Amino acid sequence: MDTHMTVDKEPEICASQAHSVRTGTASGDNKLIVYLGTTPNIGTTLLSYGSAVCAARCAHLSVGYLCLNLKSSKLHRYIGMNEVSSSLDHLRADLKSQSLTRQRLLRHCVQAPGVPGLSVLFGSSLREQAEFYQPEDIEHLLIAARSAFDLCIVEVNAYWDNAATVVALLEADARIIVTTPDLTHFQEDLQRWMLTMAPMFGLHPETFHLVVNQVEKASAAGGIRMKDIQRETGLEIISQVPRREETVERLNQGKLMELLAGDHPFYQAIARIPRKFLEQWNMEATDLSRKKRWLGRWIPRAIS
Repeated sequence: MDTHMTVDKEPEICASQAHSVRTGTASGDNKLIVYLGTTPNIGTTLLSYGSAVCAARCAHLSVGYLCLNLKSSKLHRYIGMNEVSSSLDHLRADLKSQSLTRQRLLRHCVQAPGVPGLSVLFGSSLREQAEFYQPEDIEHLLIAARSAFDLCIVEVNAYWDNAATVVALLEADARIIVTTPDLTHFQEDLQRWMLTMAPMFGLHPETFHLVVNQVEKASAAGGIRMKDIQRETGLEIISQVPRREETVERLNQGKLMELLAGDHPFYQAIARIPRKFLEQWNMEATDLSRKKRWLGRWIPRAIS
């Protein structure tokens, strides 16, 4: 299968060499958005990666997508890769020695196909070793990532029993929790994990934003309405992403990007999420595809 993605090989590049990945400014303005699911396998990867695609399509932004879902990393499959040649696993020695540089991080990221400005660090394939990552390892990784990109989008496990989930949430500038209209997801799982665990780490539940995925028409949702979910969780719903019948088929075929075409309803629902924060942080939030469509409508009228 054609992977459509490339990764540079060692040795390290020197300062005078051009790098194909645009890098951040290493300033205090670089931001970190973290996605957490209430429950595994409910589409958190799709929403977080879709948000990264949207942000990278914005002018003058370099975006890094970090998969820190250490127990169920599947993104490479969704975008058509059977295997990955570089991932978080290859950085373990750098993290343990606290020697990871932005250049080396970039070397182990791949350029997302068809999305200039988006670099991807694939997650660990060693699920049984998720707990071996220490808080200082993740802190060091996030420092390097902030120095490399204007915006970092991170996906973590639905579980709070590893350093990646807790540290990334502590370091985040925006925390997004993904759930579904399933009662056990937005009530039971959210209560048992986030609402119970977050205060133990000094994280206030009200600092999380809620995204509801797999939303169906009211008639098919068992009578559960968005205002019921918002009232039950006490969290602001910032986007509702509709259930799409073709989603599973596209993922099984490695064709996630077909769902992230600029005009696709699935993508448009996801795009509301990063745009909210890009506007809040006064970062460039003009989607280039939207700009082109606007110019296409305006220019003929202007010259007529």
